[in-house]
This record gives sequence, C-alpha cells and structure tokens, in this order.
Amino acid sequence: MTETPSSLFKYVIPERVDILANEKIAFTPPERFNDVMDVRPNVKPITNREYLRQIEKEAQEQFINSLPPSQRPPTQKQRERLLEFLSGGVDHVIGQASELAMKWQEELPKLISQHFGILCFSEINDSHVMWAHYASDHRGVVIGVDTADTGFLQFGQLKKVEYLPNPPVYDAAIGAMGFWRQKLDHWAYEREWRIVRELRDCEQVNAQDIPIYLCAFPRTMVKSIYLGIRASTETEHRIRTIVTGTHVHLCRARAHVESGKLLFDPV
Repeated sequence: MTETPSSLFKYVIPERVDILANEKIAFTPPERFNDVMDVRPNVKPITNREYLRQIEKEAQEQFINSLPPSQRPPTQKQRERLLEFLSGGVDHVIGQASELAMKWQEELPKLISQHFGILCFSEINDSHVMWAHYASDHRGVVIGVDTADTGFLQFGQLKKVEYLPNPPVYDAAIGAMGFWRQKLDHWAYEREWRIVRELRDCEQVNAQDIPIYLCAFPRTMVKSIYLGIRASTETEHRIRTIVTGTHVHLCRARAHVESGKLLFDPV
C-alpha cells in the first residue's frame, strides 16, 4: 500500500487565489485537462461470451420485472422467444465488437466528463515545468495542504497516479481497473495524486457560460503557500490579507542558479 504524503501541493494561476478567499475549489471534468489522452483508455472489444451471457441474464430479469403483474411469470413460449432474441444479441455484439469498441472509445470520455470531476495534487512544490504550466510562469502560487486534515479527508478517496508506458486499457468484462488515475509515463514528473467526485455532489456555478463544479476548501487544511518568482505585489498582498493571524507559512520562490533548483524563503 502506498503511503499518503503528509503534504500535497496545488499549483494555481494568480486568479485562483480565490480558492483561499472563498474556501472553495473546483473538481474538473477530465475533458478539460490539457492532456488530451487523460482518462481516455484504450477500449477493448467485448468478445467474452461468459460476460455477455451474464448481461443477457440481467436483461432477461429486467424484462420479466417490467411485465405487468398479470403477465408474470411469463409463459414458457415467452421465455423461449426472449432467450432466442437475447442470444442473437450476444452474437451480434461479438460480430460487431471492433466497431462497437471504436464507438465506445469516443463516447466513454464524454460520458465520464458529464458525471465526474477530478481534483489533482502533486507530491512536490518545486517542479520548474509545473510552475510554468500550471502557475502562469511563476506568476501564480502553490498551495500546500495537510492530507490528514478533516476538511481534506472529506474530499473523497485519494489515489496516487500510476504512470504507464502505454495507454490504460478498459475491458468491460473486467471493469475500470482505475484508468482514471493512470497516465502515460512522460507525465511522471508531476508525481500526481487524484480525488474523483460525482459532479452532482458539487456546487455548480457558471463562468462565461462554462459550468464550474465547486466543493468546500476550508483554510484549516492549508499548511503553506509559495509565491512564484514573478508573483505580483498585488497577489502577495491578497494572500497576506488572507493568512495573517493563521498558522500558514508564506514563502516566495527563488532560483538557485548554481544547482538549478528552486528554493523558498519565508516572507
């Protein structure tokens, strides 16, 4: 079992300082991620007859339960006709397995994004690439959170991202197998952890006609905040106003030229 880090970090652009001000954070549908392959597994054709027969059995039970009480139980002839129809459906699915998998390949990511959002964190706060990509080239900040805090635990189940040499696979006969937390290994530098949540459990607001899905982000879970090297005095002032009188450690990043690393000085 992977041990959960005591702290995780959220890289944000300057505008998202409102996470701290409003104590709310967004769960993002994966179709909005910058990685177009994220939560987009390789869908395998369904050719497992045992699995399809189980689906067939469930369909039969659903049909019987949908009959009016006066028609239950169905006659032997009705059962035979139903079984003949359903077994033909199994043969059809197997015969069209490749085409159906290609269609499902396109529909599955859309379906997931209609119902689920993901909240992402990193194990590290000093990634040059992540400061550039997710914190507006050091104009933003990194928020460090306490993973043992009650507010954090209420987000949901935290999972470490697994990095793979090939895209994750979805086989309906086996199940999801966690493809929502599996990525190609060229993203391994992010050292990411994720929490998934149903969008219906979030507060929905609209920003320029785009739905945003928010959940509570109590400031009690915040341990530290790191200002980017290019963070403005306005951004620093906003954060100082929010954290004054709290336990939060406020630091600013600086480049250590000799080592090429980022260091953080208290401010």
